[in-house]
Amino acid sequence: ELSARVVGPTRKQLAEAAPPMFSFLLGLWKEASVHALTDLSAAEVERYCTKILRRLVCHGFARIDLNSDVASFLESSLKVVQERTYSEVCINGDSEEGSPVAMANGTAVKLALMFNEAQHAQPMAFAAYIQPFLSSALQMLESYAQLRSAHAASGTRWEAKRYQQSVVIRAVLFVNNVLACPTYRAGSKPRPLLSTDKEVTTPLPSPDEVAVRIKEILHSGAITHLSQLTVTSLIPLEAADLQEWLDDPEGFVHSEANEEGLRVRPSAETLYAQLMQYDQTVVSSSTMEMLQSSVALPCDPSASAHQVLLREALYNALGLCAYELQDVVDFPSWMQSHLAQEVTGTHPLQYIIRRRVALLLGHWGDTLKDPSHRAVAYQVIFALLRDTDIAVRVSACEGLLKLV
Repeated sequence: ELSARVVGPTRKQLAEAAPPMFSFLLGLWKEASVHALTDLSAAEVERYCTKILRRLVCHGFARIDLNSDVASFLESSLKVVQERTYSEVCINGDSEEGSPVAMANGTAVKLALMFNEAQHAQPMAFAAYIQPFLSSALQMLESYAQLRSAHAASGTRWEAKRYQQSVVIRAVLFVNNVLACPTYRAGSKPRPLLSTDKEVTTPLPSPDEVAVRIKEILHSGAITHLSQLTVTSLIPLEAADLQEWLDDPEGFVHSEANEEGLRVRPSAETLYAQLMQYDQTVVSSSTMEMLQSSVALPCDPSASAHQVLLREALYNALGLCAYELQDVVDFPSWMQSHLAQEVTGTHPLQYIIRRRVALLLGHWGDTLKDPSHRAVAYQVIFALLRDTDIAVRVSACEGLLKLV
């Protein structure tokens, strides 16, 4: 019952019962996790213990940074998630529903979700663990990006396992939550601790102290790398996206508009926008470097599919942060000198670029104040409204709506 509901009114009673209960379940969980990949009974014990321990971490302790068992569980959980996400046994093992591997992989996803929940429930107390968890999340994204890039560069199709995608999404969300957390910003006031426990005297770290810890990991160089990784490896369309587009172009556009956080790409788009808010100067500079490198390469039929997908992802990023980039991108001039010519490209994947052009014109419409610039934009939009691809036409309608 405890594992299936959030406890509210009985928080005080739960706080008294949580330590011994947690200690007992932690012992069972640690023993089971060692054999979870090969023994079904162990996998089931691990899963059910995880459900209860997850609730206790988020709701059973006044301060999760002051309990040694919680610290041990979080440390062990992090190792489990790291090992299983890219383990050959987990990837290539029996993934049939109900098998030990499938159940253990599902537990890894629940643990990754718990990291976000614990950080949200007690952000200042979780700051005691922020550096290893943030480093792990960044490494998770790095590994995923390397796999995608390697297969894309070689022209081979690769798609992560569903549990891998779920873990990576949680890693993206964790980094995003850390960047967006208001109590982690230097100079801010910490959120009051929701507890009636008057015996806790150990002070929480100040927002300034937490900001320093985060900055040690997410320094300017790391932000540059993360923004480039996000655009070049997490935001690009995947083979499954292109197939969905071909099967149901109109449905693809609608799912793009309504989907948020269900896949790696929408989560990465949110992360890129948050990175821009966190350090606009660094991310803007990084984006401009990628833009200049991309437009310097011809997008003709001889270009690789990987090159076209990267350009589409970059244009996507330009649309996501159009307002923040207005000081560094002369959009009217760039539109006339380059963007308008994208409509007539002949690459087999040019349709994804044409759709992105239509959306870009809508996002950047406020910068087109000169009548001559708007005339060019309307000319491009009207051409895209007659495109043979339904997704391009629907997006052109959206772009036109914003443009006018």
